[in-house]
Amino acid sequence: MPDFSISSPSTVTILALPTPAFLADCTLSNSSVSENT
Repeated sequence: MPDFSISSPSTVTILALPTPAFLADCTLSNSSVSENT
């Protein structure tokens, strides 16, 4: 199992990609809420 994670950069990429997307989504949501309120 550890070898699979280390030898599969795509797995790391798939896990790492949602983080900035999630943060950006939160930022956009907060901006929308601030504008509406």
